[in-house]
Amino acid sequence: MKSAILFGTIALASAAPSHKQLFPRTWKQFMEGADKGNMDGLFDRYVDTFQKTYTRKERVEHLHVFKERIQSIFHFNEEKTHSYVKGVTAYTDLTEEQRFGMGVMPSAPVTKSSPKKSPGAADYKTKTIASFSNDDVCDMRPYTTSIKDQGSCGSCWAFGTMAAGEASHWLWSMTSADGNVTTPANDAWQLAEQVLVECCSSEGGCGGGGTSGPMQCAVDISALPSTVSHPYTAKDNSKCNEDPSQASSSVTSWYMPCDDGDEACLKTLIGGSSCTQFATTALKTSIEVIDSFYDYVDGVYSDPACPSDKHNHAVAIVGWGTDEETSEDYWILRNSWGDDWGMDGYFYMQRGTNMCCVGCANLFFQ
Repeated sequence: MKSAILFGTIALASAAPSHKQLFPRTWKQFMEGADKGNMDGLFDRYVDTFQKTYTRKERVEHLHVFKERIQSIFHFNEEKTHSYVKGVTAYTDLTEEQRFGMGVMPSAPVTKSSPKKSPGAADYKTKTIASFSNDDVCDMRPYTTSIKDQGSCGSCWAFGTMAAGEASHWLWSMTSADGNVTTPANDAWQLAEQVLVECCSSEGGCGGGGTSGPMQCAVDISALPSTVSHPYTAKDNSKCNEDPSQASSSVTSWYMPCDDGDEACLKTLIGGSSCTQFATTALKTSIEVIDSFYDYVDGVYSDPACPSDKHNHAVAIVGWGTDEETSEDYWILRNSWGDDWGMDGYFYMQRGTNMCCVGCANLFFQ
């Protein structure tokens, strides 16, 4: 039986690399900054930054949406009652309907199931990395490859799967037997999402994929190629071009040992209580993306409107922390929407409340 379908499509032109360019986040910044309160000028800069092309009619329509959303963003931030900050993103001039059409497809309900592992898999093991010891934060971002962009293909399922594959490779092949970190993250061993899009016949390619299904597909392929031999095209190809001789890494088993929503269990897999004990350094998970998520630029994302019993987008948990000022617990997650979204492609999400189903269907490789 096919696992629940996850979708995640970003059907936008490639965003410009000028993500670090400052856009105002409050009325004060807007009025006193470079734009001097000129909304049309701000929109022109926005269109140029994100390399959008509109006809005259389309420009009028998107400008109208942009103005309304900018005002909403400014008011949200000036309330100063929220745990995260909204800002300008590639989605700022899109209606809610357009966002969902471009971002994710219909949500799938959580399918309750007992904790499990791939057929024939032995019990998972852990590795101690004592040099990371910290009770307040466990941030594995420095040991991941560069943020990727799924583009206009609904392949978030493949990106979440390969994030877990890359984590397994780093933890078990790029650290010493006694847990010493000898090799930093290296893009030379970025694993190829394209091979999953092409070769996982049980999944839907650019139309979306499942939770455990892609993990089993990767295990069946075993010898996973890198993006060097299999560059990402954001397209479905009719032919599977997987070649074992081009392998960059391999995975033999996948695991999902935690019940849905059991975030305490998840923490034991990625660092434990003091960031020393690891079964993995990246957990594939699935979240529910709602309208406010597209505006996220910083802070700990939390929205009471976000459900905890369905999901529509695959991402990867790469750590956890506790905010020093607010004492709020959070997860650190890796997205696949490029490094011009969120915090250079990452985001924090509230931990301990199963926010947006973040504790649902968490999987990893060994």
